[in-house]
Amino acid sequence: MIIATPYPVLEKGTTPKFRQRNYAFSTGGMVAIPSTSKNAELAVKMLDYGYSEEG
Repeated sequence: MIIATPYPVLEKGTTPKFRQRNYAFSTGGMVAIPSTSKNAELAVKMLDYGYSEEG
């Protein structure tokens, strides 16, 4: 059985200085183009440019 425990603090009622952060999405280079985008093709071309010789 696994039981979650709170992060330790020196004084009861204070906020921990360090803790784990869980982001709903990665902050490291994810990109999304919504299906409602009026310029989806242009957005894809711009992203693709970064992988080209020129980019």
